[in-house]
Amino acid sequence: MIMLSLLLFWQLLAPWRNQLQAIIRTTAGRPLAGLLLCLLAMPSPEAAAQSTPSPELLQELRDHLHKPALCVPNCASIEQVKIKSTASDLQIQMKVHSQDFHVYRLPINADLSTKVQMDGQDAALVNEDNVLLAALPSGVHVFDIHVNVEKINQLNLTFSQHWHDLQSELSKWQMTPQLTEGEGRWQVRLDRQEQSVNKEAGSTQAIAGRALVERHLVLGLVWQVQTHVTRLDSSSEMLRLDYPLLPGEQALTDFKQQDGKIQITLAPGQNELWFNSNLPLSSTLALSSQEQQLYVERWLLKASPDWHITSSGNAGQFASAQQPVWRPWPAEQVALQFEKPQALAGAVLTVLGARLHISQGEQVQHASLHLNLLASQTEPLKITLPADIQLTKASLNDTMLPRQLAGSEYQLQVPPGSHSLLLEWDQSQTMPLRLTTSALKLSVPVANIWLELEKPNDRWLLALGGPTSGPALLFWGMLALALALAWLVVKSGFTPLKLRDGILLFVGMSAISLWVPVMLSFALVLVGWRGRQQALQGNWARLSVLSLVLLLIGALLALLISVPQGLMSSPDMALQHVHGGYNTLIWYQDFAQAELPHAWIFSLPLWVYQIAMLSWALWLASSLLRWLPWCWQQLTAGGFWPTAKVKAADAAQV
Repeated sequence: MIMLSLLLFWQLLAPWRNQLQAIIRTTAGRPLAGLLLCLLAMPSPEAAAQSTPSPELLQELRDHLHKPALCVPNCASIEQVKIKSTASDLQIQMKVHSQDFHVYRLPINADLSTKVQMDGQDAALVNEDNVLLAALPSGVHVFDIHVNVEKINQLNLTFSQHWHDLQSELSKWQMTPQLTEGEGRWQVRLDRQEQSVNKEAGSTQAIAGRALVERHLVLGLVWQVQTHVTRLDSSSEMLRLDYPLLPGEQALTDFKQQDGKIQITLAPGQNELWFNSNLPLSSTLALSSQEQQLYVERWLLKASPDWHITSSGNAGQFASAQQPVWRPWPAEQVALQFEKPQALAGAVLTVLGARLHISQGEQVQHASLHLNLLASQTEPLKITLPADIQLTKASLNDTMLPRQLAGSEYQLQVPPGSHSLLLEWDQSQTMPLRLTTSALKLSVPVANIWLELEKPNDRWLLALGGPTSGPALLFWGMLALALALAWLVVKSGFTPLKLRDGILLFVGMSAISLWVPVMLSFALVLVGWRGRQQALQGNWARLSVLSLVLLLIGALLALLISVPQGLMSSPDMALQHVHGGYNTLIWYQDFAQAELPHAWIFSLPLWVYQIAMLSWALWLASSLLRWLPWCWQQLTAGGFWPTAKVKAADAAQV
């Protein structure tokens, strides 16, 4: 502390250090003055005493450094222990999980260990009364402990925690896991055997107890417990276990049952056994693992859907939530709560699917209704049909039913199970301009509804409607586009077309193909542009004339092919559909409360379309007689096929 004070004082005198050195040189001849100056530079005893910490502060710092971790005594957990032996050496490998830095007790005494390593390096050890203590940081670490057992016939390994997995590769040694009474520590006793059974080299024996007891809880209308006991060691001696029963459990076996326990006995040479038990129904069930060393437990739950189960406790759960498995450690518990799910009010009768088909003839409309039914008990079904119909067929699962109507209602009793109901009827009705599906109403909700409208072949479809999932008529959108194109062509001024001619040309072809009038209009626009380019001479003039002639011929050929096709066939009106076709239109709706949705089509007789197309074709023929001479005039403006001499003469005139 004195040296530290002198150094601090010397740093504080840095601004006056040069002056101080000068004073010392001037007073070098006067020893008394120099000694006085040195004494003044030394710190006083009061300042030194004030810089030393108080004993209370030092004790507080010492307690803080020696304070144990908060997780003590449960800071570590032993995942695996492997014990191997040679002629003169015993090796203990431990895989330890540490939650926080703390001092860990090793299972061997200090005077017996020859080498202790942690993670491949020498461990930091402290020998406290022949007990080895290691500094264990947080994380997963592996201890490798070597013990010289050349002159030892018995060895006890004392562990602070229970191991999860204990394995051994021993030769001439017998291992016995046991629990120390009163101390709460687990021990492994090793006894040397002079005459031992030779084992295969490299064989590994899992010693997590001498037996495995699996308790299968089978919970249905009747609760049962199936217990399976399996011997884990290779001993051929008789094994007796005192296994606790569950509250109210009645074992169906000859084993002795007393004080809530059953004495399970494995005879010499017997490796496993099964026994069943009856268990009373209860709302709760508690499972607990005992602190002992003779057996390990495994609990398996298999419950029917009649039970809703919730669990709590500190035992780890594995597998699925429907069939959980617990592998408890000693003193771990699981609490199960059981309750039966309450039944919810629901429909007794369900219509899984409905298909309504309407087929219109010249004088009679034929309709059919097909229903897929599912009933949990006998339930009445009422179907409201259109008025003034004649019911021609009624069948349930291909079995004919009476065809009697109560007014406009058809009623029947649907038995439990899945069924297929079919109703067919006829109605006197000529083909209307607007054909609509029949208005039907059921006494229960309906799912998966299909509506089918079948029109005659001699009808011209102009509009339709129904549920959102169904066919779409794109003709009217294409017609709007055709009118816009006609207006643009007429307003360009390069064609002989008037607004009436443009509208008739595009509207007449829109029901067949919109590309044909577009191609013809494009050719007329280019021909008109060519007629205004009289200064165009030479090769460019010839190339433009040749290209326009070919384009005009192609447009006229496409027109001549499309017009007869439109006169002889039915227009498709740009109909887009997912199901069905042009004459059979199909709609789908996923759900309806009671009344089925409606679908409709608007159509005209096909001869109306044919007369309109014939009139349009006659107008087109007369218009072509006017358009073709105009095209010839535009192509021959300035010469149809100008030569080089003509080009030179024209240049001289200019």
